[in-house]
Parts: sequence; structure tokens; C-alpha cells
Amino acid sequence: MVKGRAARVLSAVTVSDSVIFFYGMPSFLSERGFEVAISAADGPELDIILEEEYPIVYRVAMEREISILKDLWSLFHVLKVLYRFKPDIVNAGTPKAGLLYMIGAWLFRVPLRIYHVRGLRHESLDGLAEKLQVYIERICGRLATHIVCETQSLKDLAIEQGLYLENKCYVLGPGSSGVELENYSPDEFSAEFKKKFREELGIPIDAEVVGFLGRVVPRKGISELLEAWRKIREKYSNTYLLIAGPLEDAQPLKAFEVDTMQKDPRIIFTGKVEGAAKYYSVMDIFTLPAHWEGFGNVLVEAASMGLPVVTTNGTGTRDAAEDGYNSLVIPVKDSTALVAAISKYLDDKLLRAEHGRNGKEWASRFERKDILRHLSEFYESLLR
Repeated sequence: MVKGRAARVLSAVTVSDSVIFFYGMPSFLSERGFEVAISAADGPELDIILEEEYPIVYRVAMEREISILKDLWSLFHVLKVLYRFKPDIVNAGTPKAGLLYMIGAWLFRVPLRIYHVRGLRHESLDGLAEKLQVYIERICGRLATHIVCETQSLKDLAIEQGLYLENKCYVLGPGSSGVELENYSPDEFSAEFKKKFREELGIPIDAEVVGFLGRVVPRKGISELLEAWRKIREKYSNTYLLIAGPLEDAQPLKAFEVDTMQKDPRIIFTGKVEGAAKYYSVMDIFTLPAHWEGFGNVLVEAASMGLPVVTTNGTGTRDAAEDGYNSLVIPVKDSTALVAAISKYLDDKLLRAEHGRNGKEWASRFERKDILRHLSEFYESLLR
């Protein structure tokens, strides 16, 4: 409570796709006495959260990439949002929303300005672009009163690089924004469903499927995955690669990589999908060979579905899986190690089954309601 009224919390991200981080949050915080608003560019995820949880919604158009005139126009609308809602807490993440809302909240002297770090984009940049992104991170860190990092590895790297003051930085509970685990249960999918869905996708019922789900962009390790696939497909004639996720014009793959995904008869490339769990249900092994992540929710989703996972020791990804327990963790950008890890699971079904079973227990620590409880307690501690 703030002077006899509910504390007002404004959570902001750049694009509607990222609103999935907020699912369950408005209702959870409302039950604990907060007044909740969400801000992002217009999109279906905003509509979903509005229809299901009834937060106040502000639709502010933003570009992911730098565009001076458009960014100034977005900042003007951010200032309008702050003037109308008058938040006690602003929690903004993803690079553009983080920057604009930290500037706006500082100008309006919002007492609690939380920069929520969901990844360090400059890890996949170089040259002037990298320097500019580092500068933006430092500005956000300066303007914020508190900084929440999704994972310990993210916090450690940011402090090592001098981006933020250590005494401003927090990791809530085990990290992550949490996963709604009730949506990721293998028991929800019958053998008959999986058989029919494989038929729809063009995958033989007896094939072994290596799967990827997420945005199909370079930093997710797609180049390494396709390079590894060339060797896997030669060695294992009954193995298919399922890639479920959208291409992005702003972060394009190389033309020959797109061509490979579209023309290889044993690569099933779906584009953007709805209902991730059903895609996990037809996989045997999940892989996310990302260069870096904020956390890597898909690794927890796949683990909850009983899949062994192959990922990297990159920032964020190494916090989302436990090497030798439910996963095999390899070095970043190492396609040879990726071949070896996938091959190990394909060759050793007992290991695969063991790591799949362990995955369910591993995933349980990232239940979204538990993470939201940590967030609520964090807010309450700051308001005292």
C-alpha cells in the first residue's frame, strides 16, 4: 500500500511477443493488492493478457532497432503513459523499452525504477553497434534504482563488464520469469495424437526427432545446428530435425541456411507456431545451442515435457539446464560438440530416458507462481 491506496506497478517490454513473460502476473499481483499496468507495442499477446487478466494496457509502438525519429515519438508516448498511470514502480525490460521507460521514469521521478535485464544484446554484436548497446546498458543502469537480472550468470557478466553497480543488482529466487508448467505436461498428449501430429508434419512415426523451438535467428545457434545436422543426418538415416519458430527480417539468417531448412526433406521447418507443447510432444531430444539468452525458458518447457536437452554454456542458457542431470551442456558456437552431444543421446536411449525423467524435477523449481511470489515479495520490500 502507498498512502492508503494500492501501489501501482507498470511493467513494460518493447514488443507484444515479450508479453508472454507477464502471463499470470497481473492476476497474481492484483490479488496481493497491487494495481497493474502492462505496456508494449500492439500485438495478440497484449490482447490475450487483457482478456484473461484485465490489467490496464498501454499500447506504445516501438522499434527493436535504433530509429531516432521513431524512438523520440515512442518516448513521447511513454511520457504520456507515465503521466496518466502515475506508477510507484516501473519495471521495464528488453533494450528499447528498458531505455525509454528508464528515461521517462527518471524524468517523472518515479520512486522505484527497475531495469529488468532479460539478456545482454551486445553479446552478439561487434564494432560500433556493440559499443552503442553497451552505452545504452550503462545509461539504463544509471537511471534505474534497482536492476533485476534474469539469471546469476547474467548478473555476473554485467558486473564483470562494469555495466551496473553491484549493489543495485538482484536475482529473484532461482532466476527466470518462470514457466507456466501446467501447460507443459507429456501426459496431455496421447500416442494417437502424437502419431497423427507427426503425420501432419511429415515425420515418420518411428523416426527420432531432434527439435528446436524459438525465434530462428543467428544468436540462437542456428548456424551451428545446421552445420551439426549435416553430420547427424548422414550418420542416423532415421532422424529428423524439427525447427519450429519464425524467421526475422531484422536478424536474418544467411540465404543458404534458409534454403537448407526449406529444401532438406528431413528438416521440418514450420515457421511461427501456436501451442508449443504439442511440438515438444513429438520430439525425442530438444536443443537450444544459443550464443546467449536472458534465461532460456524453452529449455525448462522441454524439460517439463520429459525431454533431455542439449544446450550451451552461454550466458543464461547454463542457468536453465543442469549438465549431466537433465542435459548435455556444450561450449558456445561449437558444432562439433553439438554433434557429439546429440549423437550421445541418439546412441544411448537409457541416458536419454534418465535425463528426460530428471527434467520434470528440474523444471519444477521454475514454476511461474513461485517466481511471481519472489517478485511480489521484492516489490513489497522496496515499498516498506
